[in-house]
Amino acid sequence: PEPGKLPGPETEPRISAGLQGKQLGRQGFHRPQRLAGELLITGSHNGFLLRGTSGHPDIPSHPGRRLSMPQPDSGTPLARLTLVRQPEQPATPLQAFDAADEYLLHHLQEQGGLAGHERLLLLNDSFGALACALAGQARITSSGDSHLGYLALQKNLARNACPTDNLCFVPASQPLQGPFDRVLIRIPKTLALLEEQLIRLQGQLAPGARVVAAAMLKHLPRSAGGLLERHIGPVQASLAVKKARLLQATPAPRPGQVSPYPSLYRLEQPPIT
Repeated sequence: PEPGKLPGPETEPRISAGLQGKQLGRQGFHRPQRLAGELLITGSHNGFLLRGTSGHPDIPSHPGRRLSMPQPDSGTPLARLTLVRQPEQPATPLQAFDAADEYLLHHLQEQGGLAGHERLLLLNDSFGALACALAGQARITSSGDSHLGYLALQKNLARNACPTDNLCFVPASQPLQGPFDRVLIRIPKTLALLEEQLIRLQGQLAPGARVVAAAMLKHLPRSAGGLLERHIGPVQASLAVKKARLLQATPAPRPGQVSPYPSLYRLEQPPIT
């Protein structure tokens, strides 16, 4: 063909089809007719929607049903529980526990589990997953600074018909009543809270008590181990499993510490404390 001219009318269908394909690509591969059993991938990294159509012999119709990923480890008690977060949100892919909770439970099982007479302290059990998984196995005290966490604990205990006779919740601002044989800690993002809780553990640990802290690697501050060693005793870090890590502290004599919290500031003008 001559420069600047199209070969002829026979190319028009080809060009039209090419433009349609380009437009379809810009629209994210939208099709005029939806396929049976089509998977709609959302922007969430841990959830997707299974969009089925009726009439397909193998795929049932489940319009808009959300499937959560990943599923709880079948080797932990979390697999048999139905847990919710607070505040509740419909069709959310977020779970009320993570791999650090599962790691703590696995570690507890490897250590022989709990005895019914033991006293267990749970610190910062965000939505009550650990308390529900261990309810009825020991005398449990759960403590944290989140009111939403307290509401989630109450709702999840009732939702799963967990025994509550030997389970109580103590706000982080209230003193603990030990001694405790085991302490499981979910390391909070706020290190000031962790330090305050560790200082409050002084004199609250039974002889031979075991203290284990856990966190996801992306939320584990470098100084968390230093705080455990300063207030509890020597610390040993575990290998990372599913992007979670445990810090095991062996209680040892430590000089008494006075909590620096709450922090107070005074303004002269205007006079506010």
